[in-house]
Amino acid sequence: MNTFKKNFPRQTQMYQATCADCGDTCSVPFRPKGDRPIYCKACFGKHAGRDAQPHAPSERQLFRATCDSCGNPCEVPFRPTGEKPVYCKACFGTKGGRTRGAMPVAQETPQLSNQLRTLNEKLDAILALLSKPAHQAPKKVAEEKRVVKRKSVKKKRKSA
Repeated sequence: MNTFKKNFPRQTQMYQATCADCGDTCSVPFRPKGDRPIYCKACFGKHAGRDAQPHAPSERQLFRATCDSCGNPCEVPFRPTGEKPVYCKACFGTKGGRTRGAMPVAQETPQLSNQLRTLNEKLDAILALLSKPAHQAPKKVAEEKRVVKRKSVKKKRKSA
């Protein structure tokens, strides 16, 4: 028994249709519309492969090219424009290939090294400033106001 039918045992309403290939009458679990062809079980298998994978790898067009690394002729799934290097399957993994989602690694140049050094120095300065205790000036001002108030209160008491 189909697992879908096992998990969802309710009876599905079936609709009568005519197969677009052989013309036989068949039952389908959806209301037929005129915009799509309907096939019986026997004809459905012929069309399922085409509809399920419209971009199958076997249908992909390949273009002839010459590997920029080893010079051997090869076929690639894109039209080479000459703007980027083209590699054969053997060289692609070592020269031009990268795993999905991986970022290309920049080659370190003297200019890049200087920029990184400057950036690290600035970050170190920022971290040093952030690690110092917070400025205490507002607390001193508040303490001075309390001292002034206490003195004025004491003066008032003495004069009274």
